[in-house]
Amino acid sequence: MKPSPANRFRIKALALSACLIAIATTLSYHFLKSPADGDKKDAQLSKTAKPMPGKQTGAVRSIEEWRELITNTETSGLRSLIEEAMRISDPSMRNELITSITERWLREDISGFNKYWFALEVDGADDKLSMVALALQAALANLTPELAASDEIYVVVQRLISHLAGTDPEKALAWAKKWLLDDAQESALVSIARGMSRTDIDSALAIIEDIKSPLRSRRGRFPARRLAATSSPRREPF
Repeated sequence: MKPSPANRFRIKALALSACLIAIATTLSYHFLKSPADGDKKDAQLSKTAKPMPGKQTGAVRSIEEWRELITNTETSGLRSLIEEAMRISDPSMRNELITSITERWLREDISGFNKYWFALEVDGADDKLSMVALALQAALANLTPELAASDEIYVVVQRLISHLAGTDPEKALAWAKKWLLDDAQESALVSIARGMSRTDIDSALAIIEDIKSPLRSRRGRFPARRLAATSSPRREPF
């Protein structure tokens, strides 16, 4: 007797979970053998996103005044400046300014930016994280090749991907494949597959197929491939 569609979905979900747990265990073991760079887990901020609550002090400044302020503010003041920019009601102006602040932060004080991002994660400030994540993606594209290739930026990208894995897995996948290498990429793929499985199990299984860790080969490969073959008749047999 063939299992019902509901049962097939549950079986597929259980198998995917087993694959993710197995892969995560192996990758965790590899990462524990070397110093960790830090790993912290966006919905794309739309143009209609609401400004942060509070007095909109930035609204009285022109865009030119804001740009001058961003250029002349000490790096130690960028945190309060970005918080003020978040309260601007005009979404286009707000996004442009947050991106400019983020870009300068990355160029001149990456450590300070990482501390701010970490603080937002600890505080559970999802709205702020969404704004910064959107700005960060634009800012990264404007960096020089030398800075973009630095270890510090690599850590920033890992944090961004970890955040996007839970809010926009498809975008996280694109960033992971473009920026990350080896174990760092495979660790990110596990988180991305987990986030993808909430809405699209077949796509999550396809991500798992790209993971080449030893445990994935021994324990994850067979159930993932078998379920993919049984759930999609158009796939070629293995």
